Amino acid sequence: TIDVSLDGGATFCTVRIEPRSTGGARQDGPSVRPAVANDGTVYVAYFGCRSFLNTNTAFSDVVVVRDDSGAAGTNPFRDLIEPADNQPGRIVAKEVRIPWSNQPTLGNERIGSTLSIAVQPTNSNIVYVAWADDEGSTYTVHVRRSTDRGQTWSADVRRVENATCASVAVATNGTAGFLYQRVTSSTIVPPCNGRWETHLEQSTSGFSSYENILLANVPADNPDPEFLPYIGDYNFLVAIGNEFRGIFSANNRPDRDNFPNGVTYQRNVDFNNKTLLNNDGGSVRVSIDPFYFSVPAR
Repeated sequence: TIDVSLDGGATFCTVRIEPRSTGGARQDGPSVRPAVANDGTVYVAYFGCRSFLNTNTAFSDVVVVRDDSGAAGTNPFRDLIEPADNQPGRIVAKEVRIPWSNQPTLGNERIGSTLSIAVQPTNSNIVYVAWADDEGSTYTVHVRRSTDRGQTWSADVRRVENATCASVAVATNGTAGFLYQRVTSSTIVPPCNGRWETHLEQSTSGFSSYENILLANVPADNPDPEFLPYIGDYNFLVAIGNEFRGIFSANNRPDRDNFPNGVTYQRNVDFNNKTLLNNDGGSVRVSIDPFYFSVPAR
């Protein structure tokens, strides 16, 4: 379902957007992601669970619904029909394996609910969807693109293995942004001695080519995991005009080598000794912090 407000958040109505049976799955996945264009076109992506491979893995459709009138009609989100069953909601990928692992699985992190959608603000024909699924032995992020209002979808325009926390956004000028985090290690299952890399990619060509910015490259095994999530289930990317702004979480050791494009802290740190400090100048152990970034769109 999705909650819709037509009066600036004063009131909401709840709209069920899943028309199909969830079968043995009993429920859909928790990720539900909306995206709104300037002309009032609204897209929503969700995981439509159909059955379970086992207790921890669901066979799920990646589904996108659309409403052409800002969800203001009496029967919203019925403007994109799947030809195979004549139901609302186009199936972008059918019955992919979505694991629900509430234990360290990918670089001390759990996996299972990465999903994002973005529409070009000034051209609602163009929309991107990103998600992650289990391809048997590799957790992989996929990005696909539609140029006809979600009627048809490309094959993967980007595919990143051992990655999670995917977010997509589109700037006013049409540049697409893709934020994700991946583990680089010969062994991704804990104990993991590799690195968490946070990447922002930009493309003006639908990802036939792209520019990659490495925002962070930090140890995947420090700090020691104490609870889940470790670095977080999601990050966030948004386009404000022709600027990408976002948030990700990572190891907070004040080591400039870990942040190739620079970093500023709003807490006490000693960059020379790569140490976090308390108000009295004493050292503070490394933990996980949120980091904000802003990058002009190409």
